[in-house]
Amino acid sequence: MKRLRFALVLTLAFVLSACQALPMSGPVTQFERDIPDSESLVLKGFGPVDGSAPAVIVRDFLRASAAGWSDDFQVARTYLTEEATKTWRPEAQVQIYSDDQTPNLSADDGTVNVSAEVDGVVTPDGKYDVQSKPARVQLDYELVQDENEQWRINDLPDGVLISRSSFHAVYTLASVYFLAPDMNALVPDPRWYPGRRLASYLMQALIEGPSPEIAPAVVSAIPAGAQLPLQQVEITGGRAEVQVEGETLTTRAQQSAFKWQVTSTLMQVPSVSEVSIRNNEISLDDVPVPSGPTWAMDTTVGISEEGLVLDDGAGPALLTPIAEMGDDPRDPTIGPVDSSPLAFISGDHLVGVHQSMAPRTLYSHKNLSRPSIDRLGWIWSTVGDQIVVANLYTDEPVELASPWTSGDALTRIAISPDGARALLVRGGENGSVWVTAVKRSTDGTPIGLDVPTRIEVGAGKLIDASWAGNTSALTLLQGSEQRQVTIATFASMPETLRAPNDANRISGGATPQAILLDSGDGTVYQRSGA
Repeated sequence: MKRLRFALVLTLAFVLSACQALPMSGPVTQFERDIPDSESLVLKGFGPVDGSAPAVIVRDFLRASAAGWSDDFQVARTYLTEEATKTWRPEAQVQIYSDDQTPNLSADDGTVNVSAEVDGVVTPDGKYDVQSKPARVQLDYELVQDENEQWRINDLPDGVLISRSSFHAVYTLASVYFLAPDMNALVPDPRWYPGRRLASYLMQALIEGPSPEIAPAVVSAIPAGAQLPLQQVEITGGRAEVQVEGETLTTRAQQSAFKWQVTSTLMQVPSVSEVSIRNNEISLDDVPVPSGPTWAMDTTVGISEEGLVLDDGAGPALLTPIAEMGDDPRDPTIGPVDSSPLAFISGDHLVGVHQSMAPRTLYSHKNLSRPSIDRLGWIWSTVGDQIVVANLYTDEPVELASPWTSGDALTRIAISPDGARALLVRGGENGSVWVTAVKRSTDGTPIGLDVPTRIEVGAGKLIDASWAGNTSALTLLQGSEQRQVTIATFASMPETLRAPNDANRISGGATPQAILLDSGDGTVYQRSGA
């Protein structure tokens, strides 16, 4: 059994905010929750047994189809009539049921009904649709007897029904990378694809473009009219050979951006150690790729009795004396890159500061929410139903309207480290959490938000929300008896951890393994274990 823990770290007596876990030591108190280990599975199908009744044929077909990605569904098709073999599309969807559930089969002459509670669906483009609660599906299979009086399936629904453990044995989560509008960062678009031929699936997804949820926040350097001549990526000795036909990229900037997308996407494949790309027979092997942002998500910031304190791993350093921070300074935060500014709320003022600058008031209004800073240095806050975005180096803040024109008030906004997504919190104790794409101009200036999608975080009083990496939303809730953290990764089932009951703020690092909980009295909890 795995154990998920929050370690109690006794810190200096100041309130901390961080993008990643605190590199500190001290006495540890563990808060644990047991979860079962996933067993390693080797899936192998077998053909129909002579004399099997219709219900047995369907049961064994479901097992063979769950193993179908290893043999292109050849064994599964032996359960079908010739007509059904031609029309069945196993790739249409993958319906996933929990390991503690078993599909129910009922037979009536030549018809077999399969009933199962499905809590996730994967579409052909690799998108994982998490059901807010398990939905019972009814699948009907019509069977006929062949010339040897053996039952075979003649009519069946497209797709595959599979258990969660079997799904994880054959599918792999990977990101398809697109570009931020300023072309200086990659934005992940997480997908699930079969581990077999994973490189080919990922390359085809790059060509087809971003999913609708993230499309408004990204651009792509993939050539117009791009296609893979053989519809696959060849891997030999760890080297992925990518041949893309279509528009010829003529400038170094175009070639570099294209190579950056392709290389970063395909290097996630376990069997790939290098990528060679040709665009219409033009080799890009000597084209350099951008270095991308210099992330600094282990830096912490806090307010002590002396003032604004920054800790980049070398120990706390006073950045701004308390006398220069105004009235009632609170809610300090810092951005995710090494050149990020800092921000805090002082009375009714949103204040920004950089290590080389004195504090500057960026916006003034009552009830400003805790600020959030993106990789480009834009500082975000909310006032009622308005979103305020300010920058230390511009004269006027950007004011964006809430995506909603009625309903619960907008009370918090948190921007993902890459700046492509926003978490929106609406309402008070019974509030809701939403995610949306951030629209920007080519220089990175925010210009709007796309239509938000609600994130299911479970029942309870909503206390706080934040990010872990670019695709996992963290929420801190007060349940009926225990506070809890919900990790909602956009391509997976939510994960819930027990949290200390005095925690009142949450922040995360590059992954959901780096979660920080703050009690507000100098006590900080850090997730440990896997």
